[in-house]
Amino acid sequence: MTNYNPLLLSRRSVLKSAGAGFGYLALAGLLGQQTAKLLAADKSLPKPLAPKPPHFTPRAKRVIFLFMEGAMSQHDTFDYKPKLQQDDGKAGPGGGKLVGSKFAFKQYGQTGSWFSELIPNIATHADELCWLRGLHTDTPAHPQAVVQLHTGSKNAALTRPSMGAWLLYGLGTDNQDLPGYVTINPPPNFGGAVNYGSAFLPAHFQGTRITDQGFLPNIKAAVAQKPSAQADRFHSIAQP
Repeated sequence: MTNYNPLLLSRRSVLKSAGAGFGYLALAGLLGQQTAKLLAADKSLPKPLAPKPPHFTPRAKRVIFLFMEGAMSQHDTFDYKPKLQQDDGKAGPGGGKLVGSKFAFKQYGQTGSWFSELIPNIATHADELCWLRGLHTDTPAHPQAVVQLHTGSKNAALTRPSMGAWLLYGLGTDNQDLPGYVTINPPPNFGGAVNYGSAFLPAHFQGTRITDQGFLPNIKAAVAQKPSAQADRFHSIAQP
């Protein structure tokens, strides 16, 4: 057994201590790349984001879900309610007055799907669209309804995984270096991060939020008001 001499430093010890350990940070990154290659080659290790074989061969390559908060009402576009049109102006069951659509509706295609006069061009693709008529909510309040739409639960305190998190969990992703679930400019209120969260699923199934300005929060440098500001900051730190 070799006697330990504290005055003799290994290369790893020097990297950990010199320059406040900055060199060791680079070493950790290099070793991480090697470890990732070894993990990718080992078929016995679990890979939660790896693509999973489906029950049948799908034609869809990806899922894009548009949640258009504040958009035009479905009752004025493609969700025709003949009973509501008949009861237009009458008192509603919960108070207030029922208001039917002010636009004319017609049926299109072999499916006979209803479209309003506002979207005649979309109506020409009636037979290429899939309509889900089975949705319902337990509450008319917007905050709870938004959470229920994304997670299936109207109670934000009893969090459930979002639809995107379930899709990533069930299908995986071909690209292990980029997020498989991205949410662009999600609503900050009405449940906030609950609408794209992973709840009791592992954290890597949560949606990666991109702001309406096109960057990831907490990654863009706060000092980069001009292109050279960040470089100037690094130079000032590096100077003795």
